[in-house]
Amino acid sequence: MSQQFNVAMSSSTFALYHGTFTSAQYPGPLLFGVRPSRNTVVKKPEQKPKRKRAPRKTAPRQAKKAEIRDVPFPFLELPAEIRVMIYKHLLVESSVELSYRTGGQGKGLSRGCLTKVPGKHGRAGHDSWVTFKPKHEDDKPTPLQPAILRVCKFTRAEATPLLYDQTFYFENPLALKRFLARITPSTLSLLRKIVIRGWAERNIPCWVNALSLAFAMLTTAHNLESVRFDRKVSGSSDQGFWDQRRFPEYLQHIAVEDLKFWIQYVNSTGGKKAAEILSFSDINFGSQDEIENDYKVIEERKKVFFKELQLE
Repeated sequence: MSQQFNVAMSSSTFALYHGTFTSAQYPGPLLFGVRPSRNTVVKKPEQKPKRKRAPRKTAPRQAKKAEIRDVPFPFLELPAEIRVMIYKHLLVESSVELSYRTGGQGKGLSRGCLTKVPGKHGRAGHDSWVTFKPKHEDDKPTPLQPAILRVCKFTRAEATPLLYDQTFYFENPLALKRFLARITPSTLSLLRKIVIRGWAERNIPCWVNALSLAFAMLTTAHNLESVRFDRKVSGSSDQGFWDQRRFPEYLQHIAVEDLKFWIQYVNSTGGKKAAEILSFSDINFGSQDEIENDYKVIEERKKVFFKELQLE
């Protein structure tokens, strides 16, 4: 009985004491929860050594790329023929068509071909019905890279003539006027070939005014080789505008007088005659049905037009 009491007293005394016990101080049985002494060595579980990651194989490749980027490319040391090939790849395409667009997309010049969608009455659509479309259905317009012209004065002088030596297409006179207003007189003298489409719409007065201003600016384009007037017609419904009885009335609504002034100026310079530069497609004088089936009517309208224009 006394032995059990001593054990209990020792246990209670041990529980109240917060120090560290040794075997000399407490000869009784070992109790759980005893804090280990400072001299006790606790072994940690063995950890497997971490595997070292192998160096990435792409590191030398990235260093090589960085080394290549730091080395400038001697572009001007290339042969002139190679530089011209690079310029043409960046600046020349088979059809550069600058188009003036209006409506929800805002006003301004846009690259790419346009197609006219027939309106409610079957007539060719105007600006509000014009949609952008690549030159070929399965192809996209070649993107120009004019940034090469900003490299230095030498590349600009060498590459600019290649850019303006190609044919420029304008959907209407507004596009032509806006384009000419943005280039310098020295650049204007580099123009060679121009095609104007959709110019003969008598119910669009702004086209007539734009054509007048555009040809006033073209008087300083001394190296022009060709100015061709084209016209897109969606069907034979446009035939009424070119009826011979109404043809003189139609001529009053187009900028014939402004074309006359340009023709007289070109002929007075002593260079290439206006008749050699200016041309009009057959589609200007009738629909495709008339061109294929009744070409005599087209020839009669041409005579009336060229006589009024004094081009012959």
